[in-house]
Amino acid sequence: MKNAILVVGIIAVTVSCLVGCGKKKNAEAEALEQAEMAAMDAQLKTEAQDIKKTVSEVTSQAEKQVAEAKKAADELVAQATGETQKAEAAAQKAKADLAALQTKFDTLVANVKATIGEKNYQAALTKLQEGLQLENLTAEQENTLKGLIDTVKKAMTSDAGAEAKKALGGFLKR
Repeated sequence: MKNAILVVGIIAVTVSCLVGCGKKKNAEAEALEQAEMAAMDAQLKTEAQDIKKTVSEVTSQAEKQVAEAKKAADELVAQATGETQKAEAAAQKAKADLAALQTKFDTLVANVKATIGEKNYQAALTKLQEGLQLENLTAEQENTLKGLIDTVKKAMTSDAGAEAKKALGGFLKR
């Protein structure tokens, strides 16, 4: 019986050691697991802060680039607007110059026709030569002036023939 008590005692001590050691190992494993979780949590927080910082930097750079691009675009628009205004002003000036030239041409033609009507052919030819010297004449305007020169020459020839006939007519009658 002493042996049986001794065996039961050894078994009880062994079981309690095993049970106690198992709890100790579970507590150590749990503590180790908690420490690992805490380390992972700290690492994740650090990585999240790094990502936030990177996102903030990238966002800031992108905003700066967008602002610079907008400024450059605004400058280009302003420049294009200025060029457009200059082109429009030049077009208006060209139209005004053309209108002034047309008026000057029309006045010249009217004066030449009046001078031809007065049979002052030399003055008409002088005015027509001056007209041909005008800058920026169109081909049509130049042809009009050349046509008037031909008209003056024909009128001069016709009048000269009539004068000659008249002079000879009086001479031949004698």
